Amino acid sequence: MSLIVRTLSGACERELRVEEEEEREQDREVAVCKPMKEKRWAYSRILDARSIEDLRDIVNVVSMENYIREWITLTNLADLVWTSAQIFGTENFFATIKAQRGLDCVNEFLRVIDVILIFENGQVLLVSECEADHLLELSSGNYNFRLVNFAFACEAIDRTGENTQFRDVPMALGCRLDEDNPMLSIAACYVFNGEIMPTDSQQAVLHSVFYELLHSIRQTTIGNLVTSRGNGTKWPRSALPQHGSDDCNAEFLNA
Repeated sequence: MSLIVRTLSGACERELRVEEEEEREQDREVAVCKPMKEKRWAYSRILDARSIEDLRDIVNVVSMENYIREWITLTNLADLVWTSAQIFGTENFFATIKAQRGLDCVNEFLRVIDVILIFENGQVLLVSECEADHLLELSSGNYNFRLVNFAFACEAIDRTGENTQFRDVPMALGCRLDEDNPMLSIAACYVFNGEIMPTDSQQAVLHSVFYELLHSIRQTTIGNLVTSRGNGTKWPRSALPQHGSDDCNAEFLNA
């Protein structure tokens, strides 16, 4: 009987230690996963900007590749051709929670791309919803860049096809709306959002672009990103796996 009592007592103590450790872990997660308050900046000064470089003294901007290498545990995503896609983001876009480098929870709190600014040189700036609201209030669209709703840009590709221009995108504002949508940048934003189910029309237009974007990235890396975006259950039915590496390039090239 005493042996049974000691065994049960030891099991209870171990269970208690596990519960205490889980509580401490939850406390640490709560402590670091507080929302980050957005920093205000002189929004009107962006009206004269023609490139990311012109924003240096206006707002803090980070390249997508550098952000992923410093903050995201899925570091292989940095190998995606972000440089070719020329994607950058404001500090407010990237900093959604108060965190320290190396914490896994950052993966789960990535902001979804909603509004993008596209400069004439092809550089793309991702902004938060709050920043987008301030930019929309500045003037009647008298920008040196294009301000585009990302979902509307995807819808325009679905409706118009390969030669989609900015003027085909509903509510697009800014200069030179007669130029073509930057398909590589659109595809990169699509992947970052964890979207995995392009329509047949989008797939036909972006087929080669997805390959250029994803051919060097392992399927497991893409799958982990998709899962962190809440689309893990859809991943087996995704149209994207055929574009990743892991012995699927031949299938893509023969498609």
